[in-house]
Amino acid sequence: MNYSFLRASYQPALIVTAGTLVFFGFAGVGEIVMRALRLVLPSPWRMVCAVLLGIQSVMLCVELPAMAGAAPRSVLLVFGWGLLAVGAGQAASLARGLRFRFTGAADRTVLAIVLVAAISLATALLVATAPSTKFDEIYYHMLALARIANDGALIFYLKPWQTAIWPQMAFQISLTPLHALRVPDAGNVVGWWLAATLAAFAWRTIRDNGGDALWSAVWTAAFCTGLYPIVWHVTAGSHSMGDLALCAGGAAWMLRHRLFAQIGATRFALLVGVLTVAAASSKVSLLPISLLLLAVTIIWLFRRDEGQRIRLVVAAAAMPWFVFYAPIVFWTFRASGSPFGPLLSDAFPRSVYGHGVARQMFDSARDINAESVPALALDALIGYSPLIWIGVAGAFLSRAVAVRDRLAMAGLLVAHLIVISVFAYPSVRLIGGLQYGIAISFAAIAAKSWPDWPIARNRFAFATLLLALLVPWLIVQVYYAAPFIPVATGVQTRKKFSERYVAFYQDFEALDSVLPGNAVIFSPDFRIGAVYSPRPMYFDTSDLPSGRPAYALLDASQSPDSTLRTVDGFVREERVYRNESATVKTYRTPGRAPLIGALEVVRLAGARSR
Repeated sequence: MNYSFLRASYQPALIVTAGTLVFFGFAGVGEIVMRALRLVLPSPWRMVCAVLLGIQSVMLCVELPAMAGAAPRSVLLVFGWGLLAVGAGQAASLARGLRFRFTGAADRTVLAIVLVAAISLATALLVATAPSTKFDEIYYHMLALARIANDGALIFYLKPWQTAIWPQMAFQISLTPLHALRVPDAGNVVGWWLAATLAAFAWRTIRDNGGDALWSAVWTAAFCTGLYPIVWHVTAGSHSMGDLALCAGGAAWMLRHRLFAQIGATRFALLVGVLTVAAASSKVSLLPISLLLLAVTIIWLFRRDEGQRIRLVVAAAAMPWFVFYAPIVFWTFRASGSPFGPLLSDAFPRSVYGHGVARQMFDSARDINAESVPALALDALIGYSPLIWIGVAGAFLSRAVAVRDRLAMAGLLVAHLIVISVFAYPSVRLIGGLQYGIAISFAAIAAKSWPDWPIARNRFAFATLLLALLVPWLIVQVYYAAPFIPVATGVQTRKKFSERYVAFYQDFEALDSVLPGNAVIFSPDFRIGAVYSPRPMYFDTSDLPSGRPAYALLDASQSPDSTLRTVDGFVREERVYRNESATVKTYRTPGRAPLIGALEVVRLAGARSR
């Protein structure tokens, strides 16, 4: 199968339907696994656990045959149609159980805040429905899945190095059936549903702890508004899964006394095990905080139970890690010589990466993503409603939260910030949902006491303040989403949209008719949306498959006279394509013009085999 987004199906209604059914398919699979484990949880923990457990289970079902080289499109289609069928049944079951109750007169403030949340979620859904253009997703997240679908197997490629860290690709692997079904963009809608689940988790958690409609609604809206959710929660990347998992994990720790009383030690340990492994498998930067959260939970349960049944508790907490995380870590170690591919490769003498190569990769990533302190502050301000940060501060300052709990959560947060700053790069988004869990915990703990606050006694003034902390961030969302609305509603064609927001899209269409059907493309000069390439694309010469003609995608501005005779050790043959005004980089930021440059494509001779 020669896979390319150029030949993927795109119809807005189809994308929404497929993504919705796959999401509910994950939930349905998770429910089946929970029943098998006799894992009975109260709402909303059951909802969150089912979805995350379903994603991990589908990932494992795809991953195991792919590791064995036995995942052709026919197998992936079985998984895909199965997910759609389970999702349809799960959605129908939930629809039959819906009950709407209206008690008392509607509060206009509550309705206004609910409207803010509804507009925010609807706007985000429109962005999710548009063709995939977020660079991280089309450069490496979706590329990993396209390669599995194309190869019928899990093959270790050196680059992009982000995909080579396979233990952080669980969500992407679970979406592989969508590639076989030719609707890969539906993964964006799955991400949106996970973000909606986070909002529903916030609402239900606060309500269950005594919050009234106003208090619950304002915090729910806070998790929906801001630039961050409409940029990062509407893609086929794992951001929304990681945020949901770590948010629920942090909230489980902060609200552990009530949850422990409801479900007991073993189920509580198993729940935290599922949440932490889901967070760790979304981004490797969340691995340390996930393990730390798991460790403090086990220690607390050990002390709570005075050592009784500790083996069962530890086994329950560790089981999700051994079942879902260990296989891909072991496979990555066997394939690359390091359990995390390029990460830590210098510590393993048999790594396929040369000494110092990994350090160069990460230094490059830090340079690309480096932000000044003012830029970080701006991200925190525009990306999130201030209510999120108010909730975090409230959790650390409120007397309603035990001092021991405040110190423990502060320690977890500080440790996490140090890890991502030292070993990755400083970025607000790499906090990974822990701030959400802390804010939800504060809102739940203060649910009954907030009406007595002096600032809340004047209802009108308080309502005005709450809306002021939400509406400007909603306006930012709508402004950002405006360019996506025409294509998501069918007014604009996918081709027209993609030509503006996908680098080299027109060149890819031209190359589709120029290159042989069995060709491969090598891109030494560009980090590019490889899933739109008309032929399989590679970024390292060692990854090029043998026996297939190779063509190099070159930055012609570096060699305008075509005087270079070699390309990364390969002999340069005839030029097959050139474009002096190619779109080499695009931006989703409204009003920001794309970058134009010169592109040249040449045939390579003397290609080495894998």
